[in-house]
Amino acid sequence: MTTAMGRRRIFALGLLLAAPLIAQEEAPAPTPPREMRILPVGDHPPFRQEIRGGVRYELPAPPWSIPPRQVEVVAAAEKPALVRLTLGRPSEPVAVPAGPGSVSLREKSTSGPGPQWLRVRKPEAGDFLVVLWRDPSASSWKSARALVLPSDAPAGSLTILNIAPGPVALIYRGEKIVLRPNRPLRKALPARGPAGLQLATFRKDGSPEPRLSISLEQQSDERTCLVLYRSDGHDPRTPVGYTIFRERAPVPSAPAPPS
Repeated sequence: MTTAMGRRRIFALGLLLAAPLIAQEEAPAPTPPREMRILPVGDHPPFRQEIRGGVRYELPAPPWSIPPRQVEVVAAAEKPALVRLTLGRPSEPVAVPAGPGSVSLREKSTSGPGPQWLRVRKPEAGDFLVVLWRDPSASSWKSARALVLPSDAPAGSLTILNIAPGPVALIYRGEKIVLRPNRPLRKALPARGPAGLQLATFRKDGSPEPRLSISLEQQSDERTCLVLYRSDGHDPRTPVGYTIFRERAPVPSAPAPPS
């Protein structure tokens, strides 16, 4: 009886010693931060210059006629990061925490934290792109709108995003499409040659009015994003402008081997 009791004690002691190792093995790995980029779209203000001493000098753009050149990105549990903004070009990526929540964009200030310019709700997971544009009802970039686009498009794809106030009609590779605002559309864009895209807006009677013809092409390891926006420049030729950027698509990570 004494021997059986001793064996039970040794077994219980073994379980106690193994428990920390089992808990350590079952503890979930910390979720790594993901990347956010910012893409402001819109028209540049008219070029301005003045002559001083017989020399032409380009004048800077009037305040808020373009997005701030630099903003501070503030997210919970992360130090503010300084990001440079350029119309029509995605910013460099900045790390943001995993999980839901919001990201604040503040004006850069040399005398401390600047005022908040915009607050963006981030998705729960994955890298993402924040598309910014000037509010159509405002005359200044102080009033801006934002849309979050997941950065999950694979190589060989075309993502079309319409942020104009109304729908647009598209003909892409023979397919007729009506693209509603703020609803991204993903299509294949083969690398075997340029693909044409025709764009039209709608007249008051509902008939399409042709506006643009765009040629798209990319390499087999690339992806392309086409953003359609309301032209906000001085006396634009067409009510719809566009920004195209293509990039190498991330290589999907290999699945973990079975344990």
